[in-house]
Amino acid sequence: RSDIFTAEDLENYNMASIRVLPIVDEYAPNDSFLSRTGSYKSNANSVVTSEYIGFILIQAQEEKTEKLSGSFAMIRLQDHTVVISLKQIIENGLEDLALPILAHEVGHHVYAPGDLREHARIFARVRRVLGGKMSQTGMVCNLYTDLLLNDRLQRQQNVPIAEVYRRLHKKSKGSSALWGLYMRCYEILWNLPSGELGGGQSPEIQADAPLGARLIRVYARDPARGAARFAALVLPYLQ
Repeated sequence: RSDIFTAEDLENYNMASIRVLPIVDEYAPNDSFLSRTGSYKSNANSVVTSEYIGFILIQAQEEKTEKLSGSFAMIRLQDHTVVISLKQIIENGLEDLALPILAHEVGHHVYAPGDLREHARIFARVRRVLGGKMSQTGMVCNLYTDLLLNDRLQRQQNVPIAEVYRRLHKKSKGSSALWGLYMRCYEILWNLPSGELGGGQSPEIQADAPLGARLIRVYARDPARGAARFAALVLPYLQ
């Protein structure tokens, strides 16, 4: 979608040309997740993607094989493939939100982290701060780049990212303090009422979330510089 990622964005990351990837009928019937947005459909069984982005729609038994855990979608930076769990999409009531979900995953390749080099820079700076909890470096990096990317999509491109989190919150059976901090950052970034997305209400979160939101805005153009500061902010929330 040129109104989400501009031609300049795509050219910067060698993604300007477009091709069509076939999708097996079993995974992409006419009323499927991807068919809910005309932006991605060229016919009943094809998905329009960039030259370097492919989409794989998987079923429950394939989630472990594709190493999809703790989420319903991911992008593999190694081969630029977006993996989506149809089972989890349906369970969370997200069938009509293909646009924000796919824009988010492709956005990791276009903007944050953008490429493996930038990912390595962010990873190294976060890992240095976490010390004894460095095993959670990947998760912290993901939260940080998600915040950067989602704020851009929601505010600048009017992609309904907030609606995805509203629905996840309705399905939630409880969350950690870290998730509460993460959601409260979004509520502040997007001027939403406290708790609408599941933001935490503790005094600590209410004090730390504005700092997190500020970090996202200040370092939006240079994510690696803000990575260590974000890691220091969330460190007390790691278990």
